[in-house]
Amino acid sequence: MSAGNQALVEALQKLCAEGATGTLFLTLPDRRQARIGLLRGRMVHLTLFTLRGELVIRALANRPPLSFSFHPGNVSEEQGELPDTAVILQRLGGSGGGAEPGPVQVEASAPALPESVMRVVTQELAHFVGPMASILVAEQAGATSLERLLAKLSLDLDNRDEIEAFRHKVLDRLKGGH
Repeated sequence: MSAGNQALVEALQKLCAEGATGTLFLTLPDRRQARIGLLRGRMVHLTLFTLRGELVIRALANRPPLSFSFHPGNVSEEQGELPDTAVILQRLGGSGGGAEPGPVQVEASAPALPESVMRVVTQELAHFVGPMASILVAEQAGATSLERLLAKLSLDLDNRDEIEAFRHKVLDRLKGGH
């Protein structure tokens, strides 16, 4: 097992043992974002771009994340037909001993993004999802990372072209391009 998977599995084991509810956001080596939803210490959804559930387990088992961070709060969805949490943990890398130092870093708390950034993100997202943009962005009010915010909101877009256009427009405006 790689050090990255071992650290991930250990972090998940700890969250499950604590009965945590929220979402673990992972950044993979190809910069794609994955999400693992926890409800009272039980894994209830797994998402990686357009993949869901069982396919995500296989993908994550072969790709240790570069980083991950847990955000407590409501879980947006619950997928049916997932293996038991213990089985998912085993398939992600087993239940090894202590974590070795590796590239995985769990992010510490950081200040929320400025309102001006959230406003730009809302305006650009509205081009793709209409008035729902304000609701979707408001649900992410405590976001501390623009990259993570864009990744979360991109899950509400239909295809890769929309995701890339959305990200490009936001970044362009924030750099003063508009």
